[in-house]
Amino acid sequence: MRNEVSGQVSGGVVQARDIGSVTIGATPPPPVRIPRQLPGAPPGFVNRTTELALLDRLLLLEEGPAIAVVSGLKGVGKSAVSRRWAHQVHERFSDGQLYADFGALRHRGGTEVSDVLGGFLRAFGVHEEWIPAELPERAAMFRSMTADLRLLVLLDDAEHAAEVTPLFPASAASAVVVTSHHQLGELLVAGARPVRVAPLQDEEGVRLLSGMLGEDRVAAERERVGELVRLCGGLPIALRVAGARLVQRPTWTVDRLVGELRDAERRLDHLMTEGRAIVEAVFDSAYAGLPEQAARLYRLLGTLPGPGFSAGVARAVLESEPDHLLDLLLDASLVEELDGDTYRFHDLVRLHAARCARRVDPPEAREAALRRVAEWYLGQVAAADAAMGPRLRLADHRERLSAVGLPFATPGAALDWLEKERANMLALLRAAAAREWDELVWQLAEALWPLYHERKHYADWIETNRLGVAAALRVGDRAVEARMRNQVARAHLELVL
Repeated sequence: MRNEVSGQVSGGVVQARDIGSVTIGATPPPPVRIPRQLPGAPPGFVNRTTELALLDRLLLLEEGPAIAVVSGLKGVGKSAVSRRWAHQVHERFSDGQLYADFGALRHRGGTEVSDVLGGFLRAFGVHEEWIPAELPERAAMFRSMTADLRLLVLLDDAEHAAEVTPLFPASAASAVVVTSHHQLGELLVAGARPVRVAPLQDEEGVRLLSGMLGEDRVAAERERVGELVRLCGGLPIALRVAGARLVQRPTWTVDRLVGELRDAERRLDHLMTEGRAIVEAVFDSAYAGLPEQAARLYRLLGTLPGPGFSAGVARAVLESEPDHLLDLLLDASLVEELDGDTYRFHDLVRLHAARCARRVDPPEAREAALRRVAEWYLGQVAAADAAMGPRLRLADHRERLSAVGLPFATPGAALDWLEKERANMLALLRAAAAREWDELVWQLAEALWPLYHERKHYADWIETNRLGVAAALRVGDRAVEARMRNQVARAHLELVL
């Protein structure tokens, strides 16, 4: 007797000498699975109607899958907005909801997209032995499986477009929401819709704290609660940390915590719980991802006075063109662009940037950067003053004007620029006066005359020229002193009249 197998065989083969009876049974297919992976809805959620409405518009798109990139400063509430929306619309995605937290994966030491895809396939009942080993094959299988499904995919805390695109389903009836503190421009170029999340407004911040502390406790110190919201810059993570400190200390008044947070240099130290500087750690993670030159720009900009800065200021800080570095800061949501040439930090981010500068950059480097910015402003203000036409000027700005050129085509354009930069220039003047950069102080005060004379900012007018008087007294120039006192007197005269 010969025991042989010939021909083509698919599957397993059993060879035996004697077989009594054979029972062939088919293994039942795995049950159809509908994954429901969304985390719970965020507690204490307030407002965000604009962002939720933008996400709702995703469902109106005819071509799919609809993709949104929810971006913003770390700790601003991107995950909360996305999860809230996902829970509001989950019934529209009858074939399931998938979720991946890339931040948690990074914390555990890796963000293997292939592993995330493997998890998604297993969630649909694919047995381990049928899941391909390589990422392209896994992505292809995922697209094949999801081609006719209505899926919602929420991908949280992504760093790069490349780590999320393999996770997009193929179905036009599906939607994908990606959260990131980066803007993920590659996804936007490919057609994703941007949804920017901003800090909370004052009333929204008060509502958030009311949910943590109770209505009675907030009502008892309503004014101080409003100040607490402002000191936290409306940043949800900072408000939650502050609220947690007050919950843990029910005998504390809100005024006590506000008193601690008024100290700007130590504000980040007081926004901690269980010994962990949670808010500072959030900013640290964004800062750590910057290339060195962008990190240097971030640090030095944080040491400047004033609420905002321009590309020209950034150029003065670095003594080089900053455009691509500003783009990196914008993409990381560490600065906000107000218009084509004006930027600002969130208040807490500015404190973090200044703290990083104190740790890394020696005092002389920080002072040199500030001095370059002050000189840049003097050149621009002198050009704006010159654009207003001839008048008596004690300062000789011919060399500066030859270097600056003619940045203002008309007197109106010059005045508009001075108006826009008014708060920055006053803050800079105060800083320069504190350092006794006297020539620079009185020359700035003199050149700002057109702004104050035309726009009547009397408080700024008087303070600026008083700083000019003090500078003139220190340099011992009687003509300059007379000019500064004359400009102060004109402001007081107009106030009386």
